[in-house]
Amino acid sequence: MKRLAESSRRALKASPSRRQSSALLLAVPFAFAGLGAAVVGWRPRAVVMLLGAVAVWSYFVQQFAALFDGPRWLERLSLFTLLGNPLSGTVDWPGVLAVGVIGTIAAVLSLAWRDVGR
Repeated sequence: MKRLAESSRRALKASPSRRQSSALLLAVPFAFAGLGAAVVGWRPRAVVMLLGAVAVWSYFVQQFAALFDGPRWLERLSLFTLLGNPLSGTVDWPGVLAVGVIGTIAAVLSLAWRDVGR
């Protein structure tokens, strides 16, 4: 029993590479947050439906484009391609930051246009 507890304790210790990989998994939620913030100022009631559609579209494009040897540009339409492979440390940070920042700027402008901030 003591051996089992010790091996479990060692397995649960987070190594730096595991922590970094976990932090890299925040890339896609950041991109979705930017898109969601941009859509809130335009159509607040449609945000959940539109983000759900983007998530489902991105998943199917990523899976089926590779399965049926689709063109590379079609694979790049998936929002999940921004994630890359976090376990090996390859994340498209410029793309993630661009989607997040552009979405946030669009949200600020659209909310100012809707006169929410006044």
